Amino acid sequence: MRALVVWCPDWPVIAACRSQGLDETDPVAVVIAHRVSACSATARRTGVEVGMRRRDAAAVCPDLRLLAADPDAEAAGFEPVIAALEELVPAVQVLRPGWCGLPAKGPSGWYGDEEAAAETIVEYIAQLCDLEARVGIADGFWPASVAAVSGAIVPTGHNAQFLADRNIGLLGLPPLVELLRRLGINTLGAFAALPRDAIAERLGTVGLRAHARTRGHDERLPAPRTPPVDLDVFADYDEPLDRVDTAAFAARTLAEQLRATLAARELACTRLVIEAITAQGTGLRRVWRHRTVLRASDVADRVRWQLDGWLTHGGTGAIVHLRLSPEGIVDASALQDGLWGQMGDGLELADGSATKVQDLFGPEAVLHPVPQGGRNLDDRIAPTVWNQEPLPTDPVNRPWPDSYPAPYPHTVYPAPPRVRLETSTGEAITVSGRGVLSGSPAHVVLPNGRRLPIQAWAGPHPLDERWWDPARAHRAARLQLLLEDGRAVVLVRSEEVWRMEAGYD
Repeated sequence: MRALVVWCPDWPVIAACRSQGLDETDPVAVVIAHRVSACSATARRTGVEVGMRRRDAAAVCPDLRLLAADPDAEAAGFEPVIAALEELVPAVQVLRPGWCGLPAKGPSGWYGDEEAAAETIVEYIAQLCDLEARVGIADGFWPASVAAVSGAIVPTGHNAQFLADRNIGLLGLPPLVELLRRLGINTLGAFAALPRDAIAERLGTVGLRAHARTRGHDERLPAPRTPPVDLDVFADYDEPLDRVDTAAFAARTLAEQLRATLAARELACTRLVIEAITAQGTGLRRVWRHRTVLRASDVADRVRWQLDGWLTHGGTGAIVHLRLSPEGIVDASALQDGLWGQMGDGLELADGSATKVQDLFGPEAVLHPVPQGGRNLDDRIAPTVWNQEPLPTDPVNRPWPDSYPAPYPHTVYPAPPRVRLETSTGEAITVSGRGVLSGSPAHVVLPNGRRLPIQAWAGPHPLDERWWDPARAHRAARLQLLLEDGRAVVLVRSEEVWRMEAGYD
């Protein structure tokens, strides 16, 4: 299928400049993790390049303005571009801020041919948005994205020839690209020439998909974008809400309005954003999530709980403005149970019971564990209010050096007991500053005096966190033990004390 992709060059820079009122023609660079991720044309002319270290870029161009990446500004600023494009063509899909695509058949048929469609789109965006745009057209979404960089139109059936001389970095898969470059493969054509069986054996599914792309095959089809519909409901209060009972009445009223708004479009939502403004002008925001879809009663309960928390426990003051924004929009048919209860009767029952407990004792009465990143065992779980959107946590998928590898212990003790680690002669074992044990572990002595023989051990595994911040620095050494009775436990030494932190069941 022929696909058309629109690209706005240097979009991160343009979005950052427009959101901060800066001149786009100045030397400007956007930085992520201390490296340049995008830069203006003026900055490039002075020698600044994408991938440069922050300090190197500043040295090349002393007048360079360095800005932090702002994904929210990039997405919000790109919406007018999409709206303008939708005035010309339907079924627009946003790939990411600065990039969007659609099937090429409709525009090319309407405007005469593919070249005329591309020229019309470029001129229209320039007039309405004062923005440079480039259009690429090819057989498939990804080849069209590559073509958009140079504003090319690839003839039907010529994807492989067009891609052959392109840099392997265009795959956008850093680990794979780095491996291929080490093997001397620097172009897409060289990668495409490799045997498919060898790719499957060495690189697996990721390699096969990338290989198919370089050969001109793209399995992805553009999904149409539905223009946004304003589903928010809100209310302003001349008499500020300062009591829970009046807030509860306001919650029921807005919840019913939201239900009617969604029902009119046969929609439902799985997340609810509650926003409020106090009489002092303070803005408040909370996101509530549900495991299935939120019914009108669910919405009313959550708004009431949140207002109760803000008014009673938050010390926020009276509320003069309240807004409900549905997110996670789904078709209302998701409300219907399957013929045999496929939605999960047990889950529905558990959810209903938890909701009733929250209704009686407050939302914090029911918590559930949410995985998060961390090096320590007790850092890897964040207790979260049932059906409330989890607060931002440390990502699980980061490297987390010195953390425990899977499988993790089944039990982490909330108050790890203090123990003594001994050699076979009864000498206490310590850990040096270099992470070396003073002896070979033979026994663990529990607080009650019981001595447990050790069958095998591994470690110690040193941990040195935030050494640059004396107030938050933490050093520890962890030891995994297999006891003679068959149990496996984790010991941690910190502040000159051994504690039994966790156990494997």
